[in-house]
Amino acid sequence: MHEAVRQVESRNRLTQNETTVSDEEISRRLLAIRSSWSVAERMERRREADRRFAELLDKLTAA
Repeated sequence: MHEAVRQVESRNRLTQNETTVSDEEISRRLLAIRSSWSVAERMERRREADRRFAELLDKLTAA
């Protein structure tokens, strides 16, 4: 069997064994991460998110 096929099969087995995370667990983890951010970091992340969103809108309207 080709090595690439073995790697894909191995990844598929690993993926099939994973359990899905609930929305509640994702929210809990996200809040825990965000609570460690300083105010300055939150502001910088918000500015970056706004910049990226504006860039996305520009690309979508230019298409």
